[in-house]
Amino acid sequence: MAGCPGRIPHDLRRTAVRNLVRAGISERVAMQVTGHKTRSVFERYNINVITAESGKDAINILNENPKIEMVLMDIMMPEMDGYETTQKIRREHTNSNLPIIAVTAKAMKGDREKCIEAGASDYITKPLKIDQLLSLMRVWLYK
Repeated sequence: MAGCPGRIPHDLRRTAVRNLVRAGISERVAMQVTGHKTRSVFERYNINVITAESGKDAINILNENPKIEMVLMDIMMPEMDGYETTQKIRREHTNSNLPIIAVTAKAMKGDREKCIEAGASDYITKPLKIDQLLSLMRVWLYK
């Protein structure tokens, strides 16, 4: 069912798995910070996912788990938003090269620049296009 959110057509799924294995993305550890419905997609490709429910939770998880290789950061969160969380991670986290991909539902002019200024490595809008997200992951995991 190509039109269902979260569903990936079988032929695309096979291609994505081959590409992930070729790119070495499988067996990676990623953290998603609230709001993303990507966990089941990642798990299909053997990407270990840790979910943080808030920015504060994300910072605690990063401090406790040095194996995290990438963060998907939801920009719109209660308490500490994605901009503030990203800035705090950049100031306090020991891995200054940790890829942080900002995810936002609003695609307003200037949003990408605002995310990058806050310290995000890249930016993607919702609804997520899985092939685009996987492509971004390949780019940032191998820089």
